[in-house]
This record gives sequence, C-alpha cells and structure tokens, in this order.
Amino acid sequence: MRKNIKNLILGGAQISSVKYGITNNSFIRKDELTKIINFAKKNKINFIDTAKSYENSERFIGDMDCKFNIITKLHKLNNQNISEKLIINSFEDSLKKLKKKRIYGLLIHGVKGLSKSNILKIVYILRKLKKTKKIKYIGVSIYDPKDIKIFWQNWKPDIIQVPYNIFDRRIQTSGWLAKLKKNKIKVHIRSIFLQGLLISPGIKYPNKLKKIKNLTNNWFFWCKNNGRDPFKECLKFSLLANVDKIIVGVYSLRQLEYLVKSFKSLDMKSSNFPLKKFYKIVDPRTWS
Repeated sequence: MRKNIKNLILGGAQISSVKYGITNNSFIRKDELTKIINFAKKNKINFIDTAKSYENSERFIGDMDCKFNIITKLHKLNNQNISEKLIINSFEDSLKKLKKKRIYGLLIHGVKGLSKSNILKIVYILRKLKKTKKIKYIGVSIYDPKDIKIFWQNWKPDIIQVPYNIFDRRIQTSGWLAKLKKNKIKVHIRSIFLQGLLISPGIKYPNKLKKIKNLTNNWFFWCKNNGRDPFKECLKFSLLANVDKIIVGVYSLRQLEYLVKSFKSLDMKSSNFPLKKFYKIVDPRTWS
C-alpha cells in the first residue's frame, strides 16, 4: 500500500455508547466527536466504518451530518433470523440513522455459525439492494480467513474486512490475501493496534489476558531495544501489507492528531520485524 492518508478509515466502534476495547474506559463526548470529525475531514480521512452492533454509532454519525463515505454492517445474523424483509428493514433503518440516501458499503457482520445456503441467501438480498444504487459495494467482515472458504466458490465479495496486526497475520500467511488481491477484491484491515494492547505498555491486564501480557511485554522490549515507537511500528506494519484501507479507532482529538502526525512522518523503509517471534493468533472474541 502506498502511504496515502486517504486510505485510512475512521473506526465507528469507538463512536458509540459502548466502551470498546480493553484499554478504553470512557465514551467520546459529542463536542469531542465533532472535533474528531472535522479534523479527519480536514486531513482527507473521508471514510467511516460502523455497524448495527456498535450501539448508537450510526445515529451519532448521522447527527454529525458528516459528508463521509460510510461502510456499515448488518445485524449479526444466525440461521434462525434471516429473511429478506428483516435485512431490508435493517438496512433502511441504517440509512435513516445515518441520514444518508446511499452509502459506500454494506457488509455481512461475520459468517461464523451461518450455513452456506443462508450466506448465499443474504448475498442474494444484498445484490438486490446494490441494484437500487443505495449501496456502492457489498461484502463481509470476518474474524478468521478460514471463513472465506464457506462462500468463495459461490461469491466474490466487493470488500472483505479482516483483522491484521503484528501478532495476527493469518490473512497473509494463509495465502488468502494474495488470492483476494488477484481477484480484485478490496481488503480492509482492522485491529492494527489489537484494541490498544500493542501500544499501551504498563497497563493492568485482567486475569483472562495474562498469557497475552507475556507476548506484549516481548513486543515492547523489542521496540525499546531497537529504538522503535510501538505506535508508529504498528502503523507502518499495516501500511506494508498489500491492502486497500486501514481502519483506525480513536477516542479523542488528541489521539487523532497524533495518528495523523505519525502517519505523515513515517519512514516506510523496511522495519526488519522479527516476524516469527511475534506470530501469534490473538482473537479478541475470546476475551469476553
């Protein structure tokens, strides 16, 4: 990926009434959100990624009346709650809350537990919605590259959103990233800071994350010994991947200002990461 700030997407999980992430203990105030939105726009960050499950996020974004490209996700579906009426109503409700006539993208929010036939049923409905011109692209947000196998033979999404960071490189090491790019599928990566754990030395870990603490301690030790800024290294690592967009979440204007400043000052020469040392599948879904 070329270093272009237009390739950053503002994460909507943080723009909600739910405290998102292990390292976060607060909500974004409305006045702070206004500052974040204005600063993002000023610096040519023109995308926001959100979802139905990010409580009140769509409404908060709509209330900002911001001229952003919006990507949102359907309610998390299971084999018992799939119907064309439900999905269309859910989408129309999103448009209403976002105060948009059309959006950039609509994604299935995970496919784990869904049968192949039901995934294809959802895809059929999304394609119908796409024909209305209310959605530019359709796709899927996944947690594990293995999920792609479920629909690959029958559906090539416009967008696939997937986690990617220094610890979790499955989309790349599995060979799927190269295959997706070969098929001209847009790849958007999230969790590049692993909910803040890769950039927050010295935080107190809950008991359920004690094993991860050893991994992050090794990471911070490596950064310190090599004179590296963990924040910049995570950002650079994501930019070195062959992806289209990077989703980043912030909780304050100060954080976004630092993100933009760091992005612009990045030296994109190879970082010589000890990749084998840090390769570890870390799935935040197991933290709850």
